[in-house]
Amino acid sequence: MFSPPLSPRNPQLLASSWPSSPAVPSLSSLLSSVRKLAGDGEISAAFLVYSSLRRLSPAAIVFLHPISSLLATSTKLRAVPQGLQLHAHLISLGFHRRQPLVSRLVAFYAGCGELDEAQAMAESSTSMDCLPWNILISGHVRAGFPLRALLLYRAAAEKGVAIDGFTCSSVLKACGDTLGLRHARMLQARMEKTGLDAGDLFLRNALVSVYAKCGDIAAAEKLFGGMPERDVVSWNAMISGFVSMGMWEDARRFLEKMRGEVALNTVTWNTIIGGNLQMDEEDGVPPDAVTIVIALITCSKLGCLKLGKEIHGSAVRSIFDHQEPVTNSLITMYSRCDRIRSAEILFKNSNNRSSVAWSCIIAGNARTDRPGEASSLFRAMARSAGGPTQAAIMALLPLYGRIGDIRHGRELHCYITKQASCSCLPLWNALLFMYCKSGRVSEAWKLFQSMESKDEVSYTSMISGFGRQGEGLRALALFKAMARRGLTPDHVAISAALSACCRVGLLTEGQWIFDNMTRLYSVVPRQEHYSSMINLYVRSGFLGPPCRQPG
Repeated sequence: MFSPPLSPRNPQLLASSWPSSPAVPSLSSLLSSVRKLAGDGEISAAFLVYSSLRRLSPAAIVFLHPISSLLATSTKLRAVPQGLQLHAHLISLGFHRRQPLVSRLVAFYAGCGELDEAQAMAESSTSMDCLPWNILISGHVRAGFPLRALLLYRAAAEKGVAIDGFTCSSVLKACGDTLGLRHARMLQARMEKTGLDAGDLFLRNALVSVYAKCGDIAAAEKLFGGMPERDVVSWNAMISGFVSMGMWEDARRFLEKMRGEVALNTVTWNTIIGGNLQMDEEDGVPPDAVTIVIALITCSKLGCLKLGKEIHGSAVRSIFDHQEPVTNSLITMYSRCDRIRSAEILFKNSNNRSSVAWSCIIAGNARTDRPGEASSLFRAMARSAGGPTQAAIMALLPLYGRIGDIRHGRELHCYITKQASCSCLPLWNALLFMYCKSGRVSEAWKLFQSMESKDEVSYTSMISGFGRQGEGLRALALFKAMARRGLTPDHVAISAALSACCRVGLLTEGQWIFDNMTRLYSVVPRQEHYSSMINLYVRSGFLGPPCRQPG
């Protein structure tokens, strides 16, 4: 933007100001230093270098880029004194009304909570650029002043400032926060007039959400129906609107349609479960124990701690919290959400510690990698009347495999053998996984050979075990034997086989598996398969032919 600066006017004086180096620093190096220091958040050092830059550069030259960088850093760090100093500096230079510095100043004041100063900066600008106003409106929405944000939008519109997608996004958020249905309709009309709504999924979702939130379900559904494409956010906005209006049949209808089009996420379940419980309680109909258990199971799978706590409160109010299924579901929910202490308190306070309760608390400790607590609980369970369950054992074995606790793993092996639990294949598979994961492949192989029945999981564990030990040929032989027995490898088994090839450089064999995995096993290559092949090429000393990943 500016022509290159002239040489410094007094080299001797400049050299004396840099005692650490006999050479005079170039202006370009100083510019780079300011940008780098500002980007790293070293604001004091950046200001010192900028001062040197101003001292060394010709008076006729003003560098705006370093000022912009310093303003951005002052905003990020909320460094008010430095930002005010820069503003005063720009006024003295006569550049305080130039874009994009006006936008930087608005962002600085808004980011530091000085919204009145930010508004004054935006209003003083003669530019019709929407960026300063976007920053100002967004700053008011984030600060919790949505009504004032709408007034600022109207002021900008009256001034003739154009709008863009960022403007619409902030204004729609303000409309939703204030239930400003009239403002939302006016904005939609302007968006349609300027063509901003065409093909912009984000803005269309925001419009649907605002109409649903404001209670105009008919407008939301009409807009939803006319969308050329929809994602999970679109569906969630509609379902949330139906739930908030108590329109449960419509919510369930949309939920069934949603299942066929997109994957449900945490927001969907939060809306359905939380809204259902709230409506029941408001209507004076407390949820039953079955509803609470189903809701807690969903929270466990999705890791929804906040909603799980709300359901716990509902269970307490409904006097269901001491029922065994509810207690067990609560223990599982808290342990899966990494609140193991809460799970332990529930377990200790439970009146009837069934085998399911024991298994739940043991599984919770195992899942959070607490081997000492899990083993202690297992021994206490063994001393109880019912004794350990297969679920408790299967929870412990993966833990011992992950941490390499072979001693406790062997103890469980002995216990399984003494209890004659030979018919439970998942139990033997868990034991096999433990030996392979612990690096005891010879013991795993003996166990594998002694197993009366084997499935895909058994073979996959053994293939992975051989691969990790660098016995790629044995892993491949087992992979082929698996197919001969009529067992179809899944993506995990193929990944284990490719990893085994990679470790010992079996390029030909790995390439054959990769090339035929879709044709023979109906498995589409995933990220881990591509990664294994790339590693295999590198280990084999060349990088082609390349594996083409889908975009």
